Amino acid sequence: MITQEIIQYPIIPYKKLRLNSVDEFLEIFEDVLDLDLEHGMELDFLIDTKLGNDKISPTLVLAKPKDAKVIASICKEVYDGTYPYKEIEDEGMVKKMIESPDNYFILFEIDGEVAGCFRCALDFEHKKGYSGGFMVKKKYQKTLDVTKSIIGSYAWMWKTFKKEILMWYCENRTAHAASQYITSVCGINTVAFFPNKDVFYDKVESDVMGIIYREKTLRKYRERKIPVLISNALDSFLHCDNLYNLGNFQLASPDLNLDYDKIYELQKAFRKDLITDKYGYGYHQFFIRGTKSFFTF
Repeated sequence: MITQEIIQYPIIPYKKLRLNSVDEFLEIFEDVLDLDLEHGMELDFLIDTKLGNDKISPTLVLAKPKDAKVIASICKEVYDGTYPYKEIEDEGMVKKMIESPDNYFILFEIDGEVAGCFRCALDFEHKKGYSGGFMVKKKYQKTLDVTKSIIGSYAWMWKTFKKEILMWYCENRTAHAASQYITSVCGINTVAFFPNKDVFYDKVESDVMGIIYREKTLRKYRERKIPVLISNALDSFLHCDNLYNLGNFQLASPDLNLDYDKIYELQKAFRKDLITDKYGYGYHQFFIRGTKSFFTF
């Protein structure tokens, strides 16, 4: 007698998405998923909307140093060698990043083949994390379930470093509205716009930056002092206030009394340099001759 086993996956109502914090996200997904990337994490859940339930759900696996070559090759293939962050095209540098405790790459596997990847970079000192570098091989771009892949990746990142990281941020290309939409579904709010920031496929593009917080970041650790703003900062503050209910503020119009003779002397002693590394990053250095004053960005 032949029997057929019916497998039922948890269904996540779409109305539960578009969350306000890491905590709300994890309330939904940390019990739905087995967050074990060492042995492979299956994305055994459904979303009751047209977000891609008919597509292939990959297995999520934590990258090891031996996977550096495939990550670098995916980057070159996806962006035709035009990816602006050249260290991700460098197998040796990717290997060093994987070996570092501050960087993690997640692989998307379909039938044993790596179909794509995602990564996070952690700044433990300042308790903030960056997620980015989401890439899918061209042959899988119309079949891999991007939404579930990103949700699963965030669930692992945000749960694994729940105690160490209080704020996560990402940057999305304005040429990719889909990526902005998917991150917003996960609770990441757009808070900044960077015009003409990067070059992809030899074309200049703008980016938007999104942020998501642990709840206690704004409720427990935020400075109680009422913020003082100049008028140019007001629109940005009101946008964030609409998202996070930041509360009262004060407007100020500071009067600056400048010593123009002193400014002229400093201007004569001012020097700037541009240093470019092997990956094409330019570092601007500003000095004042005869002093130890300088800064670099």
